[in-house]
Amino acid sequence: MQREQKISAGQQMTRNAAMTVPFEPHRFRSTVPYYVRYRVPDPNRLIAFVAERCGLERASHVLDLGCGPGQLAIAFARLGSAVTAIDPEPRMLAAARERAAAAGVSLKAIEGSSYDLQPDLGRFRLVTLGRSFHWMDRGATLALLDRMVERGGGTALFGDKRIEIRGVDWRPLVERLQEEFVPARAVSARASLGSRSGAARRHDRLCLNRGGRGHARCGAATIARV
Repeated sequence: MQREQKISAGQQMTRNAAMTVPFEPHRFRSTVPYYVRYRVPDPNRLIAFVAERCGLERASHVLDLGCGPGQLAIAFARLGSAVTAIDPEPRMLAAARERAAAAGVSLKAIEGSSYDLQPDLGRFRLVTLGRSFHWMDRGATLALLDRMVERGGGTALFGDKRIEIRGVDWRPLVERLQEEFVPARAVSARASLGSRSGAARRHDRLCLNRGGRGHARCGAATIARV
């Protein structure tokens, strides 16, 4: 049976003034149906790779921080993990619960964010962040996760820079159409891609610098082990 829990406001940690992006818990409220329908899932091989590198076993505890509609949470629940999914947007959590039920898996849904992380959430073998890390106070978040991840476990950042799915090669087609019909948009897209690539490299370095027992990269995932 799926369970829902809301973290009390009194547990919210002090926000760091150096945070890059102001925290807005309902920033993505209107995007829920689009995330559900259009966000590209992470390949099963990538999920299996992360699970193997972090030593996941059945019933291992996994935290999906900034879970959105539950893609990663459900993927690891399918492996038999005990998954806790956290997101500040109630509608995202509702979508995650609905999709988990449809997939025949269970997860614990908690309304909250990286600012609500507390030791009483428990210890986790793996913490996943699926295209959400850039919205957080990254250094403070990693410092908290260092105390919540089991020895030998890890933190995995999932991005979408190099997600490759056999038989699905749509990005070059979109780029060609942009060049032909909206060249100004194509220039803007290239500039945006360069900015995101640089940000991704900074995220990777920040995460990997905290890994105590090695690290690994595979496609769209970066893993730092504790």
